[in-house]
Amino acid sequence: MFVLDTSGSMMGLGDGKGRVIFPRVKTELKRFAEQLPPDSRITIQPFDAGPGPSRTFVLPAEKDALFRYVDTLEARGSQTYLYATLLKILEGIGQNRRPNEAYNVYVFTDGQDNDPAPLTIQDVTRRYELQRGAYDWIFYISLGIPAPKDVITSLSKAPNARVLEAPPNQVPSLSEVILRPSALDLGNLWDTREIRRDIQLESRGSVQTIGLGVEAPVLDRAGAFLQVEPSRVPAGGTATLTFRLRNSDGLTPGTYQAWLCPKAPSETVVRPRGIPLRLAFHPPGAYTLVPVNVPETLQLRPGEKAALTYRLQGNAWAKEPLTVAVEAPKGLRASLNGQEGPVTLRPGEELKVAVENTGLGGGSTVRPSLQLTPPPGSTLQTPSTLPPVTQPMTWWDWLRRYWWFFLLLLLLLGGLLWRWWQSQRPWGKGTFTTAPDRGCQDVEKPLKGAVDVGRLFGEDRLEGLELRRHKGKPYLEGVPLGVEVKSGNYPVDARTTLEWGEVLKFYDSGKELGSLRIDHK
Repeated sequence: MFVLDTSGSMMGLGDGKGRVIFPRVKTELKRFAEQLPPDSRITIQPFDAGPGPSRTFVLPAEKDALFRYVDTLEARGSQTYLYATLLKILEGIGQNRRPNEAYNVYVFTDGQDNDPAPLTIQDVTRRYELQRGAYDWIFYISLGIPAPKDVITSLSKAPNARVLEAPPNQVPSLSEVILRPSALDLGNLWDTREIRRDIQLESRGSVQTIGLGVEAPVLDRAGAFLQVEPSRVPAGGTATLTFRLRNSDGLTPGTYQAWLCPKAPSETVVRPRGIPLRLAFHPPGAYTLVPVNVPETLQLRPGEKAALTYRLQGNAWAKEPLTVAVEAPKGLRASLNGQEGPVTLRPGEELKVAVENTGLGGGSTVRPSLQLTPPPGSTLQTPSTLPPVTQPMTWWDWLRRYWWFFLLLLLLLGGLLWRWWQSQRPWGKGTFTTAPDRGCQDVEKPLKGAVDVGRLFGEDRLEGLELRRHKGKPYLEGVPLGVEVKSGNYPVDARTTLEWGEVLKFYDSGKELGSLRIDHK
């Protein structure tokens, strides 16, 4: 907001000194407007015998209209009703302020308020302090004459207010510097007494550099001090600052507040006037996540869940929250305190980890993991790990994993069954003819497996005479003691392969016991 004195003295009328300052004010106004960022609003408030109509322009769309309007302004008034004008615009600021908007109020005058109304600069200052935003500024620029003493006294006590006195026929070059961020955390300087931080500076106007200093009354009282380098930086761009804590041997461990204070020419607006600095000076915070209800291993069937409980512990300096995230392998779902995470945790608080088997697969074992991120400058004890999770094997899992083994067992069983089945089938037919003294009777029976001829045909004396099939032919396995076996007139010994249709005769001490004909089945 530009509050412009349009009394005739601004054009050198009535004062006898021939000062013509109004054109230079308009030139400086336009020069400064050229450097303002997009969406800036400029309000022109002329005044002489009271406030005139004000006009507001939005940059850059209405820059040409602003310049044309400024060019049409003339200074021909006969009075300087400044305080009434300032009260009007300050009331408008309170009514029209937009979110995140700051006001610069520039008052250009070459005279003193001569309004007969009972108004004072104190009235203006009180209204300014009521309506002022945190980043607002007001500049009272007295052109060619000393500023009134009551103006200097009153505005010097107000925050973000400044009185400038310009020599005759000169207009101060307006400037503005914006510093970011609005606050800086220097961290813990216990282990290192030096830290670097970046600040961004945005400059408008003619200012080239600004100075920097640190104010830290609490540190000063303790005999320590905080130093910043460099002490002067360019007014635009990014500057890397080095902060050093000096003489800290007797400093009590704790947290401290200081201010980074920019120093600029008197006609320069600096926002903010000071950047708060937060620093710590104490041993590092130490964090430990302790298991409370955590088994060594977990077995979860599909769909089953388990709840694990941990508690965060810390030393006396572990006061900031710690961040915890969880990573679950495929087939497993995990959550922290009822949510996916990450979550923050302070010492003394519990962490509940829910684990659910969503499809690991039989016999699979995986291990979910916790990621703990402590605050900067702190330490983390060996982090607790989550137990491994296994899905038990079912019979179907065993079969799928060891199918080859079960196939071998099946083949072996099949072979045994085949052999048993083969043993139950007759491999031949035996026709036993009893001895002549028993009537030479024929008895026919099937031959299966290993055959004991005496038991099969009821001849006691031939028990132990065994036959079986071997390589597709009858085979005489054994002969009882004292029994003689003949085929035709030739004796046959045990362990002899026979022919199909061959007839064996049996004798005991020359006495015939009977005969056996062996035929194919």
